[in-house]
Amino acid sequence: MEAKKFNEEYFYPIIFLAAHTGARRSEILKLKKEDVDLKLKLIHIRNTKTKIDRVIRMNKILYEFLEKKMELNSDFIAPAPNNIEFGSQRITRWINKFRTQYPRDKHFGLHCLRHSFAFNYLKAGGQMYQLKAILGHKTIQMTIDLYGQLQAQDIETPDLYDEN
Repeated sequence: MEAKKFNEEYFYPIIFLAAHTGARRSEILKLKKEDVDLKLKLIHIRNTKTKIDRVIRMNKILYEFLEKKMELNSDFIAPAPNNIEFGSQRITRWINKFRTQYPRDKHFGLHCLRHSFAFNYLKAGGQMYQLKAILGHKTIQMTIDLYGQLQAQDIETPDLYDEN
């Protein structure tokens, strides 16, 4: 992945977490080791935009990634080079530098990864109410307004009848 080549130690973990949790930038930057429960495979997202904490269940890939992060000598899962919380402006500068070094046809930002996570979750058969909880939206209407535009060709039709 290009983000790993760009900066594996600091930039890649932020991109990885955004892509695999659907969390907001501020939530990722504040994520601490104490918020990760490897035993139960849960991530506790605190100090959210909506002021309502939430818990996200880890998939296998996310679990393996976080297991390695827990071994680092930092309180933060994605620490800044000086082992403190990343500042939002620093991330913006890194994203701009990344875009220059790895240009794309589409706009790239952390929030785009949140949208990609949501789209892929629904495409894989996830439910809208579950997605609302994962993303931390206050209302189901917000989730529907943002992600209810999936088209029929984007979703695989389940086999409703067994031919045997």
